[in-house]
Amino acid sequence: MDRMPGLTKAKFYFLSCILFCVLTGDVIAEPVDVRESIKTESQVELEEKATEKPEVKRPRAAEKISDEEIAQLDLPADTTTVMTASELRITGNTLVTTEELLSGIGAIYNNSNLPLLKADSSNLYDFRTVLEIIESPGQERSVSARTILGLTRCLLGIYKAKGFSGILVSVPPSALEGGELRNNVLLIAVTEASITSVTTNYYTPDNEIVEEGYLKSSFLQKWSPIEVGKVAKEKKLNDFVNLLNINPDRYVSATVSKGAEPGTLAVGYNIYEANPWHYFLQIDNAGTKDRQWTPRAGVINTNLTGIDDRFALYYQAPWNSQILDEYSVFGSYDLPIMGPKLRLELFAGYNQFDTDGGGGIEFLGHGSLYGGKLRYNAFQDNGWFFDVTTSLSHEKSRVSSSVLSGLLPGTGEVEMDLWGMGLDIHKRSDMANSSITYDRIQNVGGSSQSKFWDPVALTGARENAEKDFVIHTVAANHSRYLDTDKIARLSGSVRWISPEDRMVPAKMTTFGGMYTVRGYNESQIVTDGGVLASVQYEYDLVKRDVVNGVARSDAGNIYELKKLAPLVFFDYGQAKVKDSVPGETGSEELYSVGVGALVEIGANFSGAVYYGYPLEATDTTDRGDGRINVNLMMRW
Repeated sequence: MDRMPGLTKAKFYFLSCILFCVLTGDVIAEPVDVRESIKTESQVELEEKATEKPEVKRPRAAEKISDEEIAQLDLPADTTTVMTASELRITGNTLVTTEELLSGIGAIYNNSNLPLLKADSSNLYDFRTVLEIIESPGQERSVSARTILGLTRCLLGIYKAKGFSGILVSVPPSALEGGELRNNVLLIAVTEASITSVTTNYYTPDNEIVEEGYLKSSFLQKWSPIEVGKVAKEKKLNDFVNLLNINPDRYVSATVSKGAEPGTLAVGYNIYEANPWHYFLQIDNAGTKDRQWTPRAGVINTNLTGIDDRFALYYQAPWNSQILDEYSVFGSYDLPIMGPKLRLELFAGYNQFDTDGGGGIEFLGHGSLYGGKLRYNAFQDNGWFFDVTTSLSHEKSRVSSSVLSGLLPGTGEVEMDLWGMGLDIHKRSDMANSSITYDRIQNVGGSSQSKFWDPVALTGARENAEKDFVIHTVAANHSRYLDTDKIARLSGSVRWISPEDRMVPAKMTTFGGMYTVRGYNESQIVTDGGVLASVQYEYDLVKRDVVNGVARSDAGNIYELKKLAPLVFFDYGQAKVKDSVPGETGSEELYSVGVGALVEIGANFSGAVYYGYPLEATDTTDRGDGRINVNLMMRW
């Protein structure tokens, strides 16, 4: 434990348990944030459509198995018609060679997604006779109708394993004569159905047909992996649809039907869309003193020009006449590059607040940033998205302070050119949301070292701050409903910030308050990095009444109570200063327990209230000196 000063064994084990639960998918989430709270009922309906997909049952690949292992299997009795065969012949296959198809046939075929020894006997097919025909053609052998059926399924499974869809494998009627195989040839015909047309159909969330939707049909068909005249690849089609369904205002399903010509198929995209425009007004008592109870307004469009591009603009300013003197504004525009797999986000922001970061620091008092971030979906597997990211940005912050761990009085302006790269692994289903992220940020330009800290003149933004700093951040989040009626939910999060160098104030991390460790004074500790963790349990009383059939007097009116969920939580934080100097505390811990409630009224209002009870005293918060946090939002 020498590397983790101040972290007792008990607390270390607690954090380890949280991280284990996150990675195994049993807990996780954070307090209310804007992105989650602005969802409308239409968005919720579309998200449920996107996550209510039946599990696809995929046959397992051919397995090598010994005679001793076969003897242990519970193979089904085969009483179907027996025919004589001396040769196996496959025709019509152009996408997969005959050699590949034959090599994929094993002694026992398992037509289930379970291991061989656990599969039901009805899904097992004995192909030992088929292998004898392949290895020694010309000798007559008996083959049952059930074995032939299993063989067609096996060959179809090989095509599916390679991603192809629209494949038909059968024994043609012409191969039979008088109930026997013609010339004792077991003929397997493969039909590789090509696509003759790709169409789009638009619907409202209420299943009403509309002539034109928000997502342009021309762009969807341009990006579509389905090409007319070619055989479709199921995996590529599913991945494409999954990427389109990330948009909370849209649900896309692909349907396959018979084509205009025999042996062909037609693909149709059914697109369900809600209005992409969203507006919100939010107020809370989180953040530093000059930001508490300062309203935030925002506008979001999830499909601005019809090419799956997204726009967001946020503005925060006080109620009083200082609205043009103290404010912050941030905007972003996210668009696909040659399809939904690669996206570019452009962003810019300006901050005019004198933000009290703690300890007398007014960091980011005047700051600006602009840059871009690329995100590429490398692959998908079983509902998981594996994305890689890279970013470039320029940030400028003006720091004015009188006290900061030995920093001499003065004002400093620091500019940074930041390069980032990272991984984002995430999955969303009807019952759970999970994500694991890693980000690495490095300063590659900007102001000279003397602006960060000049050891000779003893001036700069912060004592011993390094220009060429690097920050590593690992975060894991998971939330899960504990019952199919979605009444109870367990959630939590873990975030680890590890800088390689001492940071300037603009890149330091705050601890304490609504979005870090509830119950402590807001942003009371500012350090280079550390650990934040949270576990929360919610129980929705309104959903419980609905499930139990309890009649509500407010049902149907505009002030209907849609959600009332009492909750309990535990928050933890360990704030760590990198290479602390005299006057700094190298490591400090915060942890609290508390209660609260989440509420939704009508279609537009949502709120949250938390009371946190600090379990560890700090310089500005006594043990047991709790704090109430409130978050209120109107959304349209």
